[in-house]
Amino acid sequence: MANNCQNIGKSELNKENKLGNLEPICALVEGNVTLTGGRNYDSLTLIRGAIATACSNNSISGFAKMTEGLPSHTTCLKKLHGLNMEELTLNTPKMLLKAGKGILKKGQKYDFAIDITLIPYYGKKDKKNPKSPIVGGKRKASTNYFVGYLTFSVVNMDKHLILQVIPLFRDSTNLTAIKNCVDLIYGYGFKIKSLMLDREFYSAEIFSYLKESEIPHIVPVKKNSDELKRQLKGKKSKSFEYVINAKSKNKLKCKVKIVDRVIYMKGKKGKKGALHRAFVVYKINTSPNQLVSDTGIDLPLNQHMSLIINSK
Repeated sequence: MANNCQNIGKSELNKENKLGNLEPICALVEGNVTLTGGRNYDSLTLIRGAIATACSNNSISGFAKMTEGLPSHTTCLKKLHGLNMEELTLNTPKMLLKAGKGILKKGQKYDFAIDITLIPYYGKKDKKNPKSPIVGGKRKASTNYFVGYLTFSVVNMDKHLILQVIPLFRDSTNLTAIKNCVDLIYGYGFKIKSLMLDREFYSAEIFSYLKESEIPHIVPVKKNSDELKRQLKGKKSKSFEYVINAKSKNKLKCKVKIVDRVIYMKGKKGKKGALHRAFVVYKINTSPNQLVSDTGIDLPLNQHMSLIINSK
């Protein structure tokens, strides 16, 4: 996408000047998103401008100044901020599925990945509104507040097809997000070969739900207890069982299988000694050596799964 937009420059962004391979995407968005035009521009012009702005890694204010055919950046932002979030959330999977038509087949098993992205936010906050899109989190880039979204994708070897982008709100929970994604998978008529989750989803509640639902999954470990830190020591790769929240009286307990890969850095990336890379694994046949590259760098989850698939 980005290559189609990097050299737009001072061009007239209208129906006579299309965005090449991005035109089908623009038409798809226009057919599923309610965005009104103005006296000297139509909704498709705004959509082209927004897509080109995103692909060229630009701001709407900068892009509006360098591109003829768009209204002022204030008008563009007003129109974009007026989008109906519920409509957008409802129609996003329709657009993404149509874009991936012919790739996925109902009744087939696929590997799915769910990730959370948090973008630092520095503006005003509505702390009393549970539906506020501004969520809290660990301090990052000098702020504890973020605009967050969840991406839900099909991954197969080096291919990555996004099926849904779900905005996060203050009252959102990770367990609800997982359940919604699983419902979407079955609603699409697909089967789950494996579910690959971000470290943000490491919790007893989520693992308990996935085990009860018999859903194969793999999740990076959070070293959040002394017992787990003790287990993740030593010089040999291993697999072991571990009970999350074992010593807690008020929290849900859940027994999981952890696969720990030990890598000897030997000066790689300026590091020495043993490095542990551990994952919670359920109903996936794998060994520690198949989970992490010898460089000691975490592979993307879809590459982890590719290694597992190739080993069978």
